[in-house]
Amino acid sequence: MARIADDPRPADRGSITLFAVIFTMAVIFLALMLADFGNRMNAEERAADTAEQAARAAADTLNPADLRTGQVVIDGAAACEAATTLVNQYKTLSGIDATLTNCTAGDPIPRQATVTVMVTTTPILSAFLTGGYTVKVTESACAEFGITTGAAC
Repeated sequence: MARIADDPRPADRGSITLFAVIFTMAVIFLALMLADFGNRMNAEERAADTAEQAARAAADTLNPADLRTGQVVIDGAAACEAATTLVNQYKTLSGIDATLTNCTAGDPIPRQATVTVMVTTTPILSAFLTGGYTVKVTESACAEFGITTGAAC
């Protein structure tokens, strides 16, 4: 027993444990931040994809009466209805919280449709730190009927 009390080695017992605990907490925090960043990027990608598909669906609805006279004009009411239907189908099939926030079809350019979609997501890290909040990502897309040199959106 006298040898243990007279041990000249420093009393640094447990310092590795403290380092391991702090390091583990930092790694978990950084991993959650990375997951939140990926979640936001995924929401932006889904919003852009949904807006593009909805714009294509809107640009595909032509006014039959104008088409018979030789003019290609998008039917505004039917186009926005088609875009809304597509966004709702995406919401149902993929489980994303997507909302059509704006739809302009056939006006002012008769062959063009512009759609804006908002996707809402909840970050993981905020649930632990702040009690949770939502991130809303908005993306717009434009489509033009027919083969053209590109839609001027």
